Amino acid sequence: MKRTLSIALLTVCVALALVACDDDKPAAPAAPSPPPSPAAPEITSSGSGASGGGAIAPAPVPGGAPGATGVPSAGLTVRQTASATVPADRAFASLLLPIPPSRFGPGGPVPIDTQDREELIAALATLGVRREAITLEQSFQYGPFIELRVELPVAELPTKGLQVIDAAERVLGRAQSTGAAFGVRDCIGAFDALRKQALTGAAERARALATLAGVTPGPIIAIAEQQPQNPYGPPAQDPCSSATTNSPKAPATPIALDAKPEVKLNLEVVATYRLGDARVAQGLSVAGAGKATAVADEAYVIVLIEPVYGPAGPRPIDAKDRAALIERLRGLGIAADAITIESQPFGGPTAISVEVPVDKLPKIGDDIVDATNRTIGRAVSQGVQFSHSNCEAVRNEAHKQAFADARTRATALASAATLRLGAPIALAEANVAAFAPDPCDVQPAAFASGGPYGSQLKAFDAERQLVVDAALAVTFAIE
Repeated sequence: MKRTLSIALLTVCVALALVACDDDKPAAPAAPSPPPSPAAPEITSSGSGASGGGAIAPAPVPGGAPGATGVPSAGLTVRQTASATVPADRAFASLLLPIPPSRFGPGGPVPIDTQDREELIAALATLGVRREAITLEQSFQYGPFIELRVELPVAELPTKGLQVIDAAERVLGRAQSTGAAFGVRDCIGAFDALRKQALTGAAERARALATLAGVTPGPIIAIAEQQPQNPYGPPAQDPCSSATTNSPKAPATPIALDAKPEVKLNLEVVATYRLGDARVAQGLSVAGAGKATAVADEAYVIVLIEPVYGPAGPRPIDAKDRAALIERLRGLGIAADAITIESQPFGGPTAISVEVPVDKLPKIGDDIVDATNRTIGRAVSQGVQFSHSNCEAVRNEAHKQAFADARTRATALASAATLRLGAPIALAEANVAAFAPDPCDVQPAAFASGGPYGSQLKAFDAERQLVVDAALAVTFAIE
C-alpha cells in the first residue's frame, strides 16, 4: 500500500533505557458505498516490556516547563507527520565536488577564491545562466565538499543541465556526484493541505492514546510545526525544509537530470492537548514499553543495488534504466505504482522497494532480485519487510501493553514512596529506537543507510509477521 500520509512515532523528551427491492418498480439510484474498513489484524502475541535493547529516544515537546523526566506537567502530546508529492516549479543542476589536496593549508581547506568564482560565473554566462541563479558553497558538515547549484528552467534541465555540469567541471574539476534537484516557490502555500492532514491525524492519535489511559483529551494547549528529522544519514531532499530558504538541501540526494519534476514535501506537527486539570503540578512520571506481533498482509521486497559509476563518480539511475526495470518487473505481474526507486547520497546503494502479495513469497523476491541484476546492476543486499494494511491497530495493541507496563511501574514507585497514585495527567509516545525502521511506514532509505541496528531485512522465506514496539511516557497525578 502506497501511503502519502506517514504516521511517525509520537515522542517526548524522555531518555530512559528500556529495553500498542420490488421487481415491478423502477430501481432507485444506488447510494454510494462507504469506503471499506481496514482489515482487523490477527494479533498473535503482545506483552509489556521492550523487545529489544534500544533506549527511548528524547525529542522536544511544546508547551510548559518539562519535569525531571522531560514530561510536560499536564497534557497529552502527539507528533504527526504528513507527506505528499507535488509538481516542482524550480529545477537545479547540482554538483558535489571534493576539495582537492592543493586547496588544503595548515588550517585545513582553503575557501574558494574570487578568481575561481568569477571564472565559473563567466563560463556559465556563456550558457545564458544569470549570476543570481548560481549558488556556490563550501561545506564541512559531511566532509570537505564544494556544493554547486545552478537554477534552470524546469523544461530545459535535461539538456542544459548537462552543459552546466560540463562547464562547471572544467573550472572546478571532476565532481564526486552530479544530478538534479527540484523545488517549489511557495512552500507556505504548498503546506496548507499537509497541515490539515497532520492536525486531523494528531487528533485521531490523541483520542486513541487517551482511550488507552481512560481519559478524554481537551483542546490544544500548545502546538509546533517543524520538518521531520531523518535518522538514516544526510538530510533527505526536502526543498521546503526550514534548514534552507526555498532551495534544495545540500548535499542533496542525486536525481537524474531527466527525472520527473516533482518533490516530496514533509511536515510534522507536535500538539499538546489538555488532559485533566492542567493546573496540577505534582506528578509521578514513568515510561512503559510494549510490543505486539501480528500476521502480515503486506510485504515489500527491498533490493540494494551497487551504484553505477561514471566519469564524475556515482550517478543516479536515469529515466531509461528506470523504465527498463519497471517494464521487466511488470512482466512479473507487478504494477508500476508498487515500485519505488531511490538513489542515495555519497555513492550509497540505490534502494528499490517493490510491494508484492505476501503469498507469492519467496519466489517473487528472488525474481525481483534477478530482474534488478539484469537491468541496473549487482544487488549488494536484499530481503523483505513485512507490514499490515491496518498497521495502526497493531500499534494500538502495543500502546495498550506499554500503558499497562507504565501503570505497573508507577504503582510500584508510588508504593515505595508511600504515595497515592491518581489519574494520568500527561501522556505521550516515545521512540523505542531512533534508527529502527518503522514497520507501519516502509522507507527504502532506512535499509540503504543501515545504522546501529543493521538493515533489519528478513529472508524471503521468513515467517510472515510484523512486530511493532511502542513506548509511552506517562505522568500520573499524586493524590
